[in-house]
Amino acid sequence: MRAGPMHPGPQLPNVQVTDVNILQNIVEHLPRTVIGAPRVSNSLSFDYNASWAGPGRYSLVFNNRFSSTTENISLSYAAAGKSFAYIEVLPTGTWISITHDLSTNQRVNGQFTLTGGSPNEIGFNVTAQTCTHTIGFNFRLVNNGTAIGNTTVRLQGDGISYWQHTFLVAQGQPLPVSGSLIVADCIAHNYAVEVTALEKA
Repeated sequence: MRAGPMHPGPQLPNVQVTDVNILQNIVEHLPRTVIGAPRVSNSLSFDYNASWAGPGRYSLVFNNRFSSTTENISLSYAAAGKSFAYIEVLPTGTWISITHDLSTNQRVNGQFTLTGGSPNEIGFNVTAQTCTHTIGFNFRLVNNGTAIGNTTVRLQGDGISYWQHTFLVAQGQPLPVSGSLIVADCIAHNYAVEVTALEKA
Protein backbone atom coordinates (compact mmCIF):
# COMPACT_ATOMS: atom_id res chain seq x y z
CA MET A 1 0.00 0.00 0.00
CA ARG A 2 1.52 3.31 -1.10
CA ALA A 3 1.57 6.32 1.20
CA GLY A 4 -0.26 9.43 0.01
CA PRO A 5 1.45 12.76 -0.62
CA MET A 6 2.68 14.77 2.40
CA HIS A 7 0.78 18.02 2.98
CA PRO A 8 2.75 20.70 4.84
CA GLY A 9 1.05 22.48 7.70
CA PRO A 10 -0.21 26.06 7.38
CA GLN A 11 2.42 28.74 6.82
CA LEU A 12 2.20 31.10 9.82
CA PRO A 13 4.35 33.89 11.26
CA ASN A 14 5.56 33.79 14.87
CA VAL A 15 6.95 37.19 15.91
CA GLN A 16 8.48 37.87 19.31
CA VAL A 17 9.86 41.03 20.93
CA THR A 18 13.44 40.64 22.17
CA ASP A 19 16.30 42.75 23.55
CA VAL A 20 14.00 45.46 24.91
CA ASN A 21 15.70 48.55 26.31
CA ILE A 22 13.59 51.45 27.61
CA LEU A 23 14.98 54.61 29.21
CA GLN A 24 12.91 57.41 30.68
CA ASN A 25 14.16 60.84 31.61
CA ILE A 26 11.99 63.20 33.65
CA VAL A 27 13.14 66.82 33.92
CA GLU A 28 11.15 68.77 36.49
CA HIS A 29 10.61 72.45 35.73
CA LEU A 30 10.53 75.07 38.46
CA PRO A 31 7.06 75.58 39.99
CA ARG A 32 5.16 78.64 38.82
CA THR A 33 2.07 80.34 40.16
CA VAL A 34 -1.06 79.78 38.06
CA ILE A 35 -3.57 81.24 40.54
CA GLY A 36 -2.34 84.07 42.73
CA ALA A 37 -4.46 85.52 45.53
CA PRO A 38 -1.82 87.23 47.69
CA ARG A 39 -4.31 88.42 50.33
CA VAL A 40 -7.64 86.65 50.80
CA SER A 41 -10.28 87.83 53.28
CA ASN A 42 -12.87 85.43 54.70
CA SER A 43 -13.39 83.09 51.68
CA LEU A 44 -12.40 82.27 48.11
CA SER A 45 -13.47 79.95 45.26
CA PHE A 46 -10.88 78.69 42.77
CA ASP A 47 -10.84 76.61 39.58
CA TYR A 48 -7.94 75.58 37.32
CA ASN A 49 -7.67 73.22 34.35
CA ALA A 50 -4.30 71.45 34.07
CA SER A 51 -4.38 71.68 30.26
CA TRP A 52 -3.72 75.43 30.54
CA ALA A 53 -0.23 75.03 31.98
CA GLY A 54 0.26 71.34 31.22
CA PRO A 55 0.08 68.08 33.17
CA GLY A 56 2.13 67.99 36.35
CA ARG A 57 2.09 68.51 40.09
CA TYR A 58 -0.36 71.14 41.30
CA SER A 59 -0.15 72.55 44.81
CA LEU A 60 -2.59 74.55 46.93
CA VAL A 61 -0.42 76.81 49.09
CA PHE A 62 -1.74 78.64 52.17
CA ASN A 63 0.41 81.15 54.06
CA ASN A 64 -0.64 82.76 57.35
CA ARG A 65 1.58 85.82 57.09
CA PHE A 66 -1.06 88.47 57.72
CA SER A 67 -2.85 87.29 60.85
CA SER A 68 -1.38 87.69 64.33
CA THR A 69 -3.37 84.65 65.50
CA THR A 70 -4.07 81.10 64.33
CA GLU A 71 -6.18 80.84 61.18
CA ASN A 72 -8.69 78.00 60.70
CA ILE A 73 -9.16 77.00 57.06
CA SER A 74 -12.27 75.02 56.08
CA LEU A 75 -11.29 73.62 52.69
CA SER A 76 -13.49 71.67 50.27
CA TYR A 77 -12.20 70.87 46.77
CA ALA A 78 -11.83 68.32 43.98
CA ALA A 79 -8.63 67.27 42.21
CA ALA A 80 -8.48 64.86 39.26
CA GLY A 81 -12.11 63.94 39.86
CA LYS A 82 -11.71 63.07 43.56
CA SER A 83 -13.29 65.13 46.35
CA PHE A 84 -11.55 66.24 49.54
CA ALA A 85 -12.55 68.17 52.65
CA TYR A 86 -10.19 69.36 55.39
CA ILE A 87 -10.04 71.73 58.30
CA GLU A 88 -6.49 73.06 58.50
CA VAL A 89 -5.20 74.90 61.56
CA LEU A 90 -2.47 77.31 60.53
CA PRO A 91 -0.57 79.22 63.24
CA THR A 92 0.68 82.71 62.46
CA GLY A 93 3.81 82.82 60.33
CA THR A 94 3.42 79.27 58.97
CA TRP A 95 2.33 77.78 55.64
CA ILE A 96 1.05 74.51 54.19
CA SER A 97 1.04 72.97 50.72
CA ILE A 98 -1.34 70.28 49.39
CA THR A 99 -0.18 68.60 46.16
CA HIS A 100 -1.87 66.48 43.48
CA ASP A 101 -0.75 65.05 40.12
CA LEU A 102 -3.03 66.22 37.31
CA SER A 103 -3.19 65.04 33.70
CA THR A 104 -4.44 66.98 30.67
CA ASN A 105 -7.97 68.36 31.16
CA GLN A 106 -8.11 67.36 34.83
CA ARG A 107 -9.08 70.18 37.19
CA VAL A 108 -8.44 71.36 40.70
CA ASN A 109 -11.36 73.43 41.96
CA GLY A 110 -13.16 74.26 45.19
CA GLN A 111 -13.46 76.84 47.92
CA PHE A 112 -12.32 77.66 51.44
CA THR A 113 -13.46 79.86 54.31
CA LEU A 114 -11.40 81.42 57.11
CA THR A 115 -12.20 81.78 60.79
CA GLY A 116 -10.31 82.77 63.92
CA GLY A 117 -7.71 85.08 62.43
CA SER A 118 -7.00 88.64 63.42
CA PRO A 119 -7.29 90.00 60.80
CA ASN A 120 -9.15 87.16 59.11
CA GLU A 121 -6.84 87.03 56.07
CA ILE A 122 -4.46 84.60 54.43
CA GLY A 123 -2.15 84.31 51.42
CA PHE A 124 -3.16 81.70 48.84
CA ASN A 125 -1.91 80.50 45.48
CA VAL A 126 -1.96 77.49 43.20
CA THR A 127 1.40 76.45 41.74
CA ALA A 128 2.14 74.14 38.82
CA GLN A 129 5.29 72.08 38.43
CA THR A 130 5.34 70.63 34.92
CA CYS A 131 7.92 68.27 33.44
CA THR A 132 9.57 67.13 30.25
CA HIS A 133 9.20 63.34 30.32
CA THR A 134 11.12 61.68 27.50
CA ILE A 135 11.10 57.96 26.69
CA GLY A 136 13.79 56.37 24.53
CA PHE A 137 13.33 52.77 23.43
CA ASN A 138 14.87 50.10 21.25
CA PHE A 139 14.09 46.43 20.68
CA ARG A 140 14.21 43.69 18.04
CA LEU A 141 11.40 41.79 16.36
CA VAL A 142 12.23 38.16 15.59
CA ASN A 143 10.04 35.99 13.34
CA ASN A 144 10.58 32.30 14.04
CA GLY A 145 7.52 31.26 12.04
CA THR A 146 7.15 29.98 8.48
CA ALA A 147 5.64 33.11 6.88
CA ILE A 148 6.19 36.84 6.72
CA GLY A 149 4.15 38.62 9.39
CA ASN A 150 2.38 41.97 9.66
CA THR A 151 3.05 42.71 13.31
CA THR A 152 1.50 45.48 15.40
CA VAL A 153 3.58 46.46 18.41
CA ARG A 154 2.81 48.92 21.18
CA LEU A 155 4.67 50.61 24.00
CA GLN A 156 2.53 50.75 27.12
CA GLY A 157 3.04 51.84 30.68
CA ASP A 158 0.80 51.09 33.64
CA GLY A 159 -2.09 50.14 31.37
CA ILE A 160 -1.84 53.17 29.05
CA SER A 161 -0.76 52.86 25.41
CA TYR A 162 1.76 55.56 24.42
CA TRP A 163 2.97 54.39 21.01
CA GLN A 164 1.90 51.84 18.39
CA HIS A 165 3.21 50.80 14.96
CA THR A 166 2.82 47.97 12.44
CA PHE A 167 5.89 46.29 10.93
CA LEU A 168 6.47 43.76 8.15
CA VAL A 169 8.76 41.14 9.72
CA ALA A 170 10.51 38.61 7.46
CA GLN A 171 11.39 35.09 8.54
CA GLY A 172 14.69 34.61 10.32
CA GLN A 173 15.81 38.25 9.92
CA PRO A 174 15.71 40.23 13.19
CA LEU A 175 14.22 43.68 12.69
CA PRO A 176 15.75 46.39 14.93
CA VAL A 177 13.38 49.17 16.06
CA SER A 178 14.17 52.36 17.96
CA GLY A 179 12.41 55.60 18.75
CA SER A 180 11.58 58.25 21.32
CA LEU A 181 8.55 60.18 22.47
CA ILE A 182 7.50 62.74 25.06
CA VAL A 183 4.90 61.75 27.68
CA ALA A 184 2.75 64.49 29.16
CA ASP A 185 3.17 63.84 32.88
CA CYS A 186 5.68 63.92 35.73
CA ILE A 187 5.28 60.31 36.86
CA ALA A 188 7.69 57.43 36.19
CA HIS A 189 5.90 54.42 34.66
CA ASN A 190 6.69 50.75 34.21
CA TYR A 191 6.96 50.56 30.42
CA ALA A 192 6.83 47.42 28.28
CA VAL A 193 6.74 46.53 24.57
CA GLU A 194 4.28 43.90 23.40
CA VAL A 195 2.84 42.43 20.21
CA THR A 196 -0.87 43.28 19.99
CA ALA A 197 -1.73 41.87 16.54
CA LEU A 198 -0.11 39.43 14.12
CA GLU A 199 -1.25 38.16 10.72
CA LYS A 200 0.29 36.53 7.68
CA ALA A 201 1.47 39.07 5.13
